[in-house]
Amino acid sequence: MRRLLFIGTLTLAGLAAVPGALGAQSVAARTPGSVQLSLQNGRGLAVIQLRGALLGRIRAGRIVATRNVVVRCWKYRTELASGLVRYRGRGEDCASITLYVSSQNGTWHVRIRGRGINVSGVARGSLTLDGANTGPTGTYSIGGRAKKPWPRGSRTFSLAP
Repeated sequence: MRRLLFIGTLTLAGLAAVPGALGAQSVAARTPGSVQLSLQNGRGLAVIQLRGALLGRIRAGRIVATRNVVVRCWKYRTELASGLVRYRGRGEDCASITLYVSSQNGTWHVRIRGRGINVSGVARGSLTLDGANTGPTGTYSIGGRAKKPWPRGSRTFSLAP
């Protein structure tokens, strides 16, 4: 019975992953000139802006974003004079703060400072990374290229094909 339940769970997980993969392709098609982006276990600052679709989480830290970015599992929310919204602290039942933004939301801006930064998606615009001064900084990949460690000084990358 356990084996049958395990196989059923794997089948459902596989079926659930297919629409997500197709969705990523269709979002890329709706954002001309977008580039694949991946940040893994980052520690420091990441700023992503302009257009595209992102899905991510942060283990500890804060997110400052435009109002069209959906952020969940935060403990404190502050509206800034600049029109941006700052989210910080994890909700009590949450392992991480999560974010979601899609290309249909127009232009957007996401600024993430903290550790355990994991974000992936497709975007057109720019990415700025500034890794922590000591210890591991995490890895990034742009356009499906090989993973590299986050730079220790602020560095901006163009997200264009």
